[in-house]
Amino acid sequence: MTSDDSQQIRAYSVLNRSFLGYKWVDYDKSWPDMEELEGISIVQIPYPEGATHVHVVVLDVDEVGNNDDIFFKHYSVPEPDVL
Repeated sequence: MTSDDSQQIRAYSVLNRSFLGYKWVDYDKSWPDMEELEGISIVQIPYPEGATHVHVVVLDVDEVGNNDDIFFKHYSVPEPDVL
């Protein structure tokens, strides 16, 4: 799950609903450079330094009339087999 309020990715077990941990996502929530945590994807993407498994979308909300930017942030997890 993602939360724009806490700027966190939070993991829970679908088997027993137990909380598994969180990762704080660094982005700017101040106006006018406001960014929002928009979504999450779980997929393995191999990189030379290791695979990443959790990917979030951060939307840069610009003033009216300007184009918004989209950023992708990629995270590895300590036990990807449990995803």
